[in-house]
Amino acid sequence: MDAPILLTVSIKPTEIARQAYNLETVERLPLRFYQETQTRSDPKPLTAIIETVNARLGSAMVLSSLGCTHQVSDVNNGNLESAYKKFGSMLEKVTEQLKVAEEVKAVDAGEVARRVLSTHFMRDLTGNLRAFAAQRFRCTKCNSKFRRVPLKGACTRCGGKLSLTVYKGGVEKYLTVAQDLVDKYNLGQYHTQRLILLKQEINSLFSETKEDKQPSLAQFV
Repeated sequence: MDAPILLTVSIKPTEIARQAYNLETVERLPLRFYQETQTRSDPKPLTAIIETVNARLGSAMVLSSLGCTHQVSDVNNGNLESAYKKFGSMLEKVTEQLKVAEEVKAVDAGEVARRVLSTHFMRDLTGNLRAFAAQRFRCTKCNSKFRRVPLKGACTRCGGKLSLTVYKGGVEKYLTVAQDLVDKYNLGQYHTQRLILLKQEINSLFSETKEDKQPSLAQFV
């Protein structure tokens, strides 16, 4: 998902994401900027004292003379490989992200954990559960897909074996990470109970105990 699909060799400022217009073009930030940061002021009014790319739209100098507040000898001297790519599992990535949050005084690590849990892990867990319940079935031989399993229990085209398209591992892959965040940062009753409900729903789908097996008709005769 991180591989570039399209490479643009010519930039048209009117055809890019509008967030890019917020890039400042100055070489020095005025003293008032730092004073306003102490009062947590709204940044939008400060565009009057700090020029951004948005103010240059429609002019010939929109992409020329873009200043930088920190001088470097070569813009290519940065990291060639991000830490996000170096770490293998999502648990490692989140752990290192929170280590940085704990080191930075301006960041509340607990709030970072809460946002990661709310906007990423919880949504993925519920979305994967929904995808598992509404998944299609694929023939391992001819790759035909079926919305429901045919009555014959095999592919109606070639007789091949049918396989799931969403598996247990994909549904619960973030469950352990989410539980670790809730326990370590004490994220409150809402997230704790929400995670308990998700666990119960997952266990009800993938329970393998003898008591939960589908009974046969002979047991009721």
